[in-house]
Parts: sequence; structure tokens; C-alpha cells
Amino acid sequence: MSIRTRVELVEQAEQEVELSQEDAAFLVQLKFIVIPFSRADEGQHLFTVNPQQWVGHFRLPSGTIVKIIPKIPSANVLRMLAYAFLRWHEQILRPEEVQYDTDSFLFEPLVRLFNDLVAARTRRGLVQDYVRHEENLSLIRGKLLFREHIQRNVGYPNRAYCRFFENTVDIPDNQIIRRTLKLLLSNGGWTRVTEHGLIANVHQFEAVSDVDSRSEQFGAHHYHHLNEDYEPIHRLCALFLAAASISEAAGRLPFSGFLLDMNKLFEKFVEQAFVMVGAKLGVEICPQKPEHLADSPFVRIYPDIIVACAGTTAAIVDAKYKRDASGPQNSDMFQVIAYGTALRCSDTYLFYPETELAVERTIPVRNSPIVVNTRRVAISGEDCIESAEDSVRAVLDRAALLTKEHIPAASA
Repeated sequence: MSIRTRVELVEQAEQEVELSQEDAAFLVQLKFIVIPFSRADEGQHLFTVNPQQWVGHFRLPSGTIVKIIPKIPSANVLRMLAYAFLRWHEQILRPEEVQYDTDSFLFEPLVRLFNDLVAARTRRGLVQDYVRHEENLSLIRGKLLFREHIQRNVGYPNRAYCRFFENTVDIPDNQIIRRTLKLLLSNGGWTRVTEHGLIANVHQFEAVSDVDSRSEQFGAHHYHHLNEDYEPIHRLCALFLAAASISEAAGRLPFSGFLLDMNKLFEKFVEQAFVMVGAKLGVEICPQKPEHLADSPFVRIYPDIIVACAGTTAAIVDAKYKRDASGPQNSDMFQVIAYGTALRCSDTYLFYPETELAVERTIPVRNSPIVVNTRRVAISGEDCIESAEDSVRAVLDRAALLTKEHIPAASA
């Protein structure tokens, strides 16, 4: 029995797959649910595999490519990614611009967009900047540093320790792009057009150094009229490098591919909706703000969203990418009740995708002023952005009303 060269899984769904023991062990390291099913011939075994919340693609040790299809339309995953991370989502959110080929990988439309943006910039020329150097030279260049020169060059009359500035393309703005291009190219599996685009772009960065992505500070880039088109490119770099970071979780086994945690994406998606709508309504939004649960400074809580009106905590929101069949899980209820108690906020919310929540509920907590509200966000349709912002706007309008009237938050 030959090893399959491609395996397709579906997010949060079980599927029987023929794997080698090494491939199965690799999936276990990636935190997939892998259950032996039966033994097959020639060293292959049948396993029941559930990728849980992960979507994307990667290569197994045997060379087999695993593709994990999201439960919602792939174009919507791209919309959510762009909205949550890129901050210029309007440019690629229209359905005709979010093309997804069923034979390609989840990230390929974004890789193509990245290729196009980089190619457009290279046609204009890479941005340059002056970089300071201090070196021992055979001729004086720039400024002679007397103290360092004397310390280093006693007995070497033909040397001069100098400080000079060089106008070069070998700067962080370009280094992070080169790093991302090479990472994307090394993962492979892209269609021929995309791969050729990556190769062509890499050649344009031959004068730029290879730099470890972990040394780059994405927020440190300064944009002006000469390099403003670098900002969307850098945001895509950050997205691709973050998506590839699961390689650190694979231990000693090499990892090649991209996996996206839909739990984290949904949290960031809801968070960005609150930030965007809050800015329009003039409501203060505090994402992931650490607070103390008790008098002890060592016990801290991190609500996904704190809504503040007139300096008062008016609502607390947590996003959950999990099924709510007969009501919120006890752990989720206890979590937001603890948040509400610690922050003296009676209006708390649990946001779910509509794929996981059938009915919205308002749950008053017995012997407590706290109310837990569950809310749905329709992430399966083309209007997923509007759905998220509508749900957020309803929460913020209610928070503003309760603050203005100075009344306890009762059930909605």
C-alpha cells in the first residue's frame, strides 16, 4: 500500500486516515486528536483524526500534504483575517476579489496578494535608508573615532577606526519581506503561478540580508510618503510569520506549512469589531486589559473586552469558539461571573459563532446582579463583518444607555 501524497481533513470533524506511525506521532505533537483504528498492510495504519480548531496546510514527515478545510467558507476566513489583523480589509473584502481555488491552500489568495504588492514595490525600487557603521578600515571614511582608533590600532598605522553612514536597501523594512518570501517559498505546495511569483520576488531582494523573524519589531516601522505602500506588505508579513509559529510547538520535528487557530482568529475578530465600532461611537474599548481578581497582585484576569462608559466598566465580553448546545459551559459561565464580580460590572457577554450557538440567551445569576448574555455572530455569510459590528453595536448602545440612566444592568 503506497503512502498517500495528500490528505484532506475538515475542521473539528473526525475522519479515518491511513498514516505511518511517524506521521501519527507528528499529529499528536500538534495537539490533534489521533486514535488508532486498525492495522493495514506495509507499515500503514488506519487512524481516526480530528484536527480540532486548526485550519490550513502542512507537510507530514513522510512528505504527505495535509489540508484542513474550515467549517465556514474559506473566503470568510480570509475576510476575518484581513479585518482582524490587516486593518485595510476594505480592499479585499468584496466577494469578487476574494477568490479561493478548491485545489489551492487556504492562505494562497493572501500569498498572491502579497506577491502582487511586493512586485509593485520592487518595480518602483526598494526603499533605502542610511545605516550607521563603525569599522576598522584601510582608508578614513566618515569620522575617525580617536579613542577607539588608539585602542584598536596601536602598531597598525595603515588602519583607521571610523564611523560612517551608508545608503542601503539592507534595512529592517526590506529584511522582514525577504524573510517572509523565503519562508513562503520553503513551505511549497503553492500553485505554479504563486510559486513563480515568490521566486521572482526573492531575486529582487538579493542585496538584503537574511534576518531571523524573531528579531523584528513589526510595530517599530515608520511609514511616510516614500514607503507608505510598505505598511500593508508588513502586515501580511506579520500574519504569515504568526501563522507559521506553530513550528515551535512541533518540538524536534521540522514543521513546514501554515496552520491557523480558529479560536484565536474568532477572538481577534470580535475584538477588532469592538475597537472599530467603539471608535465610531466614542466608547472606550479595552482589549485584553489585565485586572486583579483579588487583593493579591498574583491573581490576575484577562477579559477579552472591557467596555467603559464615563469611566465606569459598563460591559465585559468574552469570545468563545465552541459549541453551546444546551447553554454555556459551566467554566465559561464561572469565568465571566468572576470578571463581573471583580470589576463590579453586572452586564456580561459570551460571543459565539452562529455555527456553535443555536439560540441567544439572557441568564440572570441567582442571588447576584450579574447577567450573562449569549450572542451570535454570523461568520458563515458574506456579511460576516456587518454581522459582527451589528452585534457589537447593540452591546455598546445598551452599555451607554445603562450608564446614562445609572440603573443596574437587568436582563436584556
